[in-house]
Amino acid sequence: MTLDMATEFGSAYPVFSYTATKMEPREVAKSFVPPPGFQTLRNARNAILVGPRGSGKTTLLKMLTSEGLAAWDAEEADLARRSVQDAGVFIGVDAMWSEQIMGNTPATRSFGAAAYALHIARAFIKTVLFRAGRDEYTANLSALHLPISLSKVGESRIAARTAELFKLPASSASLTILDSRLGDRLNELGTYRYRVPDGQNLPEWAYLNPLHSIAELAQLVNSIVGEGTRKWALLFDELELAPESIVADILRRLRGNEPTLIFKLSLSPILRSTDQLVGERGAIHGQDAEYIALTTPYRSDDFVAEIFEKQRKIAKLPIRYQPREVLGPSMFDAGDRGGRKRARIDPYRKGGRLWNSMDWLRRNDSTFAAYLKASKVDLDRLGDMPAELRSAKLRKIRNLAIVRRHFRGGARIDTQGTRALYTGEATMLAFPDGNPRMATIMVRELVSLLKTDPALPLSAEVQAAAIDATGTRFLALLHAQAGLKIGSRSVTMLDLVDAIGGALHRRIVDVQFSPDVPAGFFVDQDFPAQYLPLLTQAANTGAIVHIPRQNSSSPVAVTPRGRHYRLSYLLAPRYGLPVRQGKTVALWNLLEGSDLRDTSGRVARPALISRGEADG
Repeated sequence: MTLDMATEFGSAYPVFSYTATKMEPREVAKSFVPPPGFQTLRNARNAILVGPRGSGKTTLLKMLTSEGLAAWDAEEADLARRSVQDAGVFIGVDAMWSEQIMGNTPATRSFGAAAYALHIARAFIKTVLFRAGRDEYTANLSALHLPISLSKVGESRIAARTAELFKLPASSASLTILDSRLGDRLNELGTYRYRVPDGQNLPEWAYLNPLHSIAELAQLVNSIVGEGTRKWALLFDELELAPESIVADILRRLRGNEPTLIFKLSLSPILRSTDQLVGERGAIHGQDAEYIALTTPYRSDDFVAEIFEKQRKIAKLPIRYQPREVLGPSMFDAGDRGGRKRARIDPYRKGGRLWNSMDWLRRNDSTFAAYLKASKVDLDRLGDMPAELRSAKLRKIRNLAIVRRHFRGGARIDTQGTRALYTGEATMLAFPDGNPRMATIMVRELVSLLKTDPALPLSAEVQAAAIDATGTRFLALLHAQAGLKIGSRSVTMLDLVDAIGGALHRRIVDVQFSPDVPAGFFVDQDFPAQYLPLLTQAANTGAIVHIPRQNSSSPVAVTPRGRHYRLSYLLAPRYGLPVRQGKTVALWNLLEGSDLRDTSGRVARPALISRGEADG
């Protein structure tokens, strides 16, 4: 939902590697585009954000801090500042913290609790300093969000009690000095990481109860500054990096009656510790907490268009540079689905791209011709068919027909020519699948090209290059996931995703034409348990997108078993798949004949190249 503002436009710097984790809230606010779930998040008491990497969890939590809200300069910002009346304390759980707090022995668990407590204490003190106007950045703000007046006496009381609760060696009248001492204590704690495994005991100050201590400090601050009813929102990011005991402790508190604290958490879609969210003692959606899914199986065109508009303004491009004018029409959009804009000319007209694809299939694929005949669709007389009837009969098969013709005509998967198939406004806006990071990468690529070549619309070749750049970034994340050793085989998450993509492609292209060919899968009971960790990786990185069903509607789960998914649209060019929704099929049945079910144990990327057979 944000991007690095320092990146220059132009061919030398087409895209900058972006992550909100490394940015201050004020930097995040510069290019923040609120997604649909932001209003729910800001108005909720307790809330659980669920989404894969890149879905904007960190950005959203940082935009609930006073620093982020004060720095946000947008039409919606004033309303957001008035709505958010909880003091947000952002607590990031990064890889370094994760290293500090992992372990299952009593000593390492205490070590983890100490690190956990010290990070929370520092975040809390930084929030107090910002609200009191003591942060060096506040001088650049016209107004603070939730400002407080803090006397030297009050500051001294807070500092003294914090030092007492967190067992610091000496108290200080200055919160700034206290913050430094907390940092020193964290550095000191880091040295125990190498001694604890050898059996050395931790010092007394390592045994802390962080949430209890922060609750007491929040009440003390409220009393000193005259805000007895102020709630403090602890904004925990990336809890999947924290030990399960820590996650469980926080999740249990969602059902408690905390007088001062509320909790807003970010979680990956699949996380073992979320068993605390199910059953009689679990937090109930709509009562104890709001569950907010940041990914959806449905199209996210409007959100990506808003990111495009934000980048257009940043790049100071003319207002005429709107997605439709920049990207042109899409092969996959006939303007009959009630989307952003209807097609300007009849997409089914004889001689048009869509009609030509279906006509080629009619002449070269007997199973497609049989389907048209059974459906009483005469391509040569489409103009005589009422528009609503024509749309009802062809909408379901349109995107299938385009892909089937493309590959049966001899095209190869994951080439520049195939990526060009996915160009045009409707498909390009759907392509990032609502993932803010990937959308930002793609839009930045397009905007940088417009700065050097302002001709409209951008050519299919240029748009295909932006698809390639975005897909490459996404695949880098997928390649980085650790594989598994299963028997004599080494299997990676991408091996599994490749097998799924290849199987879906073959059903669309190589076998008898069917309007009901699956667009996704459900994780059936026959799917081997040893492969479930790979599916967990796929869900948590966004390679697969959860499709809510009555028996699996929650956005967060302990296991992917029993849940329905489709592949991310970001992978559509890699496997030659249409951008569409559709029915799902049992995953283990879908993989019938793939290398993952080969008893020889050989695992390789499946053959995805269609041979352009003349008939089905």
